[in-house]
Amino acid sequence: MTERRSLRVNVISVLALVFLLAVLWLTPEFRGFLGWVEARIPKPAPPEENAPAEPAEPAVKDLATQEDVLPPHVVRAADGSLVPESGYRWVSDDPGNYNVEWCPGCLHRQHPHVVASETEGRWRPAPGYEWVDPERVNDMRAAWKPGTPHPQHENVVADEEEGKWVPAPGYDWVSADD
Repeated sequence: MTERRSLRVNVISVLALVFLLAVLWLTPEFRGFLGWVEARIPKPAPPEENAPAEPAEPAVKDLATQEDVLPPHVVRAADGSLVPESGYRWVSDDPGNYNVEWCPGCLHRQHPHVVASETEGRWRPAPGYEWVDPERVNDMRAAWKPGTPHPQHENVVADEEEGKWVPAPGYDWVSADD
C-alpha cells in the first residue's frame, strides 16, 4: 500500500510542477525573462560588405559569463571586459554579438610594428619593417629597415628616419605637399 501512496505523491508532484510551469509561461514577466536570456545568446551576424579596414581601438563589450566559456577569438581584458584577440575585430557594434573576424592590417596589441597578414592567424612586419630574426618562428620583433619599398605606393621607400617615407632613388614627389 505504501508503494501506491508514494507513486500517487510522485504523480501529483509532477502534475503540480507542470501546472506551475504552464502558469509561469502565461505571465508576461516570465516571457520577458526568457527574451532577456535569449538576447544574451550570441548569434552569427551577416558579414559587412563595407567594413572599415582597421579600427583605431578595439571596442570593448561586457559579457556576464564564466571565464572558461568565452566565444572563439575573444579574450578577457585586465579590467574584466571582453575584447577580440589581436588580429580580430567585432563584426557588429551590437553589444550582444560576440562574433569576430580576422582583420588583415590590424596591429598586434602586444608586438609593436607587427600586423595581421591576409592569411588568418599569420603575422607580418608593418610596412617599412622587417623581422629582427626571421629564422626564429615565434620571434615577433620587428625593426625599421631603410630602403624597404612601400607595399601600396610604387617608388616610395622607407627613409633613414623611422616612420618616414621618401621617393625611391631617381623619383621625386609629384607635388611639394606629398
